Amino acid sequence: MLNDKRRLYAAQQKKIFISASPYKPEVVDAQSAKAFIGRLLLAIRPYDAAGVQKIRLGPYRDGGYVMLDPGRGGVAYSLGISTYAPYDMDLAERGFKVHQYDASIANTPTPHPNILFHPYFIMDREEMPGNARRLPHELTANGDWDEKDIILQIDVEGAEWEIFASMDVMTLQKFRQIIMECHGLQFDTEKLGILEKLRATHTPVHVHYNNHGRTFQYINKFLYNPNLLEISYARNGDYTFTPCNEYFPTPLDAANVRDKPDVPIGFFDILLEDFNVSIGAEQSLPPSQNIPEALYNSFTMNEKIIVKNLYFDGRTFGNNVHNSKRDYERVFKSIEDNSFKYYGDEVKEIYDAMDDYSVSDKRVLVWGLAGCNCEAIALWKGAAEVYVVDYNKPTCDHEAVHAVTHDELQNLNMQFDYAISFSSFEHDGLGRYGDPINPDGDLRAMQEAGKYLNDNGILFLGVPLGPDCLCWNAHRIYGPARLPLLLRGWLPLDVYSIYPRVFDAALGEVRQPLLVLKKCDSDNQYASQFIKRFKFNLSYAGIAQACRTKNEKILGQILECILINRLDSPL
Repeated sequence: MLNDKRRLYAAQQKKIFISASPYKPEVVDAQSAKAFIGRLLLAIRPYDAAGVQKIRLGPYRDGGYVMLDPGRGGVAYSLGISTYAPYDMDLAERGFKVHQYDASIANTPTPHPNILFHPYFIMDREEMPGNARRLPHELTANGDWDEKDIILQIDVEGAEWEIFASMDVMTLQKFRQIIMECHGLQFDTEKLGILEKLRATHTPVHVHYNNHGRTFQYINKFLYNPNLLEISYARNGDYTFTPCNEYFPTPLDAANVRDKPDVPIGFFDILLEDFNVSIGAEQSLPPSQNIPEALYNSFTMNEKIIVKNLYFDGRTFGNNVHNSKRDYERVFKSIEDNSFKYYGDEVKEIYDAMDDYSVSDKRVLVWGLAGCNCEAIALWKGAAEVYVVDYNKPTCDHEAVHAVTHDELQNLNMQFDYAISFSSFEHDGLGRYGDPINPDGDLRAMQEAGKYLNDNGILFLGVPLGPDCLCWNAHRIYGPARLPLLLRGWLPLDVYSIYPRVFDAALGEVRQPLLVLKKCDSDNQYASQFIKRFKFNLSYAGIAQACRTKNEKILGQILECILINRLDSPL
């Protein structure tokens, strides 16, 4: 009965709009259009964030946006200003440092001590005009690359698609909220794929039609504005989200053009039902915010590992990942010009390791994928073919990249020359990404990796090292207690690190060197191979001091902790 009333209300609002609007909607009945709208509704469905109110910044007309209350103070980027920027002024009044970007004007229209104006367009294309910049470059140039909670507002007349198409996950995750105007969506599946890509890292919290758009279609009771759509996003893991079932537009919304009616959207749960969209996956339980009591001793190795709280709900992270041929071309170019920032400065560790342990003409297996990253680097370094395996199977357009699920990998019955796990195995078993809770999930992942390597195969492993710590449910940090277990059955050949030391880091601090590992048969082989290589004949506790180079010293630290904890007696 309630849904009948809601349907009737939504139908009445559409009739009111059509009677008042000078633009009459075209009826579209094509199955392809219906399929497109079903995907679009699922991609933009708004959610409520528990305990956080939505507010409107800027006026109740064009230039105002609805978002989660951002609080006070922080960093914001506003792309596309023109001569009117009241939203930026409201953020500046709240203590945010606001970087404005627009090359169409000479200076800011909203002078304020907290507003910094940059006379550039933000784009991301192969041929960049002289008055344009790429966003990752500007984050670095402004000293904001290490900021974790940036607010991004983007209204750039269509350039938003190329900006987000080329933006990697590491950069996307720097933005706590994204307020985006989508221009010319039409029935463009490539643009829709970009909205689906954003769902991997962010969740829509508000949707509004901009009534500047003059073209409307009626598709299966849905009034579609294909030209102008405003979406506000919040970062996954920062909030607990539940589906929002209120009517859109909401009381916080206002018509952008004041002498024309605001455009009705409706109730998203009813719209999804009308388009037969399955939303069962969205209704799965969120990850546990606490370690299950019965598993506490297993996770902490009987309290040898200290626990810190760092909670994320990453169930949708990695969903709908699509790496196009153009994405790979962009990454190759950024690697070439040294601007690839997916892993920050730690990416240099991967470059150096692949230079010394060449993957050229080899078959490579990559564990975990949420964008173009390790598999692209391997291709750039000459790999013959790359298989990427993930619970959420990505799609990749490059002819040398093959995406598989874990079950599909098992059925391939294939051996690999190299495997790569960088920022992956430390998450296994914590439930952060919807995976089953398992105290030994990381150890099983390492055992699994060994099964797919040939006898001379190499594993490039990047995990956080430091004092033993479990940052629940984000990740593990490996020290003297846990690291020997993780590396059981593996012989460290090398380490590549941008850090001078790792085990003296502050508790919870992430320092992630890259270990080069080879399978070994026993602990004795492990120790004897290491001592033979470095010609040591001394106690394990003196290994690190006897090493000379920075990377050897870190390798020595790792081996000290492993050998002392792993072997009952010296050789």
